[in-house]
Amino acid sequence: MSGGIGLVHWLITAFSYVLALRFLLQLVQADFYNPVSQYVLKFSDPVCGPVRKLIPAKGRLDAASLLVMVLLHVVFWLFVQKNSIGFPESAVAPFAYSGFNITSIFLNVFFAALIVLVVLSWLMMANPAGAQNPIWPIVNQLVEPLAAPLRQIIPPLGGLDLSVLVLFLGIQFAKMLNAQFWSLWLR
Repeated sequence: MSGGIGLVHWLITAFSYVLALRFLLQLVQADFYNPVSQYVLKFSDPVCGPVRKLIPAKGRLDAASLLVMVLLHVVFWLFVQKNSIGFPESAVAPFAYSGFNITSIFLNVFFAALIVLVVLSWLMMANPAGAQNPIWPIVNQLVEPLAAPLRQIIPPLGGLDLSVLVLFLGIQFAKMLNAQFWSLWLR
């Protein structure tokens, strides 16, 4: 990948992470007044705002964020393919590329949220005032829908929450399945 294309890919991926956060924060009904939520909304609103007027959210699902992510990745893939080897042989390939990237982004968001949750929980044990950090409630609201069902199955072991470890392993397994699944479509 040349430098210019690599930079565009990085910008699209970085913005896709913001869009994924926007989608997930609305899905889990995170605190709208949290500074992290405000940043995500203000950063993504110039692009998602006009799309949301065309495709309004249905309940907790923000279809506009997903549509913008898909369009960004499909257009980028078509641009790169056109400039390198011509147009794709399959009409499914750009959407498979987009599906792989978007699924990877969502899995990486959850993986990063778990790491932040673990680190902040350790820091809060040392300094309980760390609970005032605005990242803590957002990360907790993102991870809790995944961790709560696991906590019912796997009880804490001497104060150690093993559900987070199971989530780490589950996300890594899902990343491997994601790569295998989408590679079938990209052949």
